Amino acid sequence: MSEGKSDRNFPPLQISDLIVLTLSVAFTMASIAPNYQDALRRQEIKAWDVLPDLFGYLSIGICLFGLIVLARQRWRGEAYPLTPGHRLLLIVGPYSVMALMALWIRPLLFAHANDSWRVIHSIDNLLFILLLVVSIVLSLPAMRTLEWRWRLCFASIFLWLISIALWLAIDGVRIFGYLQSSPWRQHLIAISCTFEILAAAVAVVICVADATKRVRSDWLHYFGIAALALGAVEVSFTWGEFSVRWWRDLFYYWLP
Repeated sequence: MSEGKSDRNFPPLQISDLIVLTLSVAFTMASIAPNYQDALRRQEIKAWDVLPDLFGYLSIGICLFGLIVLARQRWRGEAYPLTPGHRLLLIVGPYSVMALMALWIRPLLFAHANDSWRVIHSIDNLLFILLLVVSIVLSLPAMRTLEWRWRLCFASIFLWLISIALWLAIDGVRIFGYLQSSPWRQHLIAISCTFEILAAAVAVVICVADATKRVRSDWLHYFGIAALALGAVEVSFTWGEFSVRWWRDLFYYWLP
């Protein structure tokens, strides 16, 4: 979707948009419901353990919804200026939606993989890496048009996604016996979580600052911010303590 020179405002939120949002979130939650139902029935996890993942999958549902809306506007030939929130959806959304698709496809592939599961796993990681690289490369030119505060947010997002890509690369070769004892998988988890939380924090602070100045944007912009923030909440619950320990240990390691 082009930057657009049109002075028209983005279409207001309509009932049809809310229906699509409901369906997107419902589809996302339905994708994980069977796994959690079985785990809860066997008492392998508690209801509280599910809460962080609900934030994460709600974020994925919003990303799916946002991409559908942007694709709809593009299909209609309606050009509107892309806000930072729109760009967040375009950068993070494809990775999130592909992760959702993997929930359905992976069980089918691994059920018939037999001895080739390592190859399938590596190809799976490679596809995610390619998607992340393409998302970053296509988004880099837009950095020149953003305010410095949004550049900080997007730089954090890029570092977050690069960390994920590196983790996937190491994981892809690890199953073949390489880098088995490498600590970089743990390092990259802490680094990626940190930059995801930082990106969300910066985006929320910017929105609060704009609100105090009565600077408004369209509704889809705020949906993009919400998707980023919800993903960061899920990461904070899941990996926050681990990341804090990692940074603490790193600090003590470099402390004279």
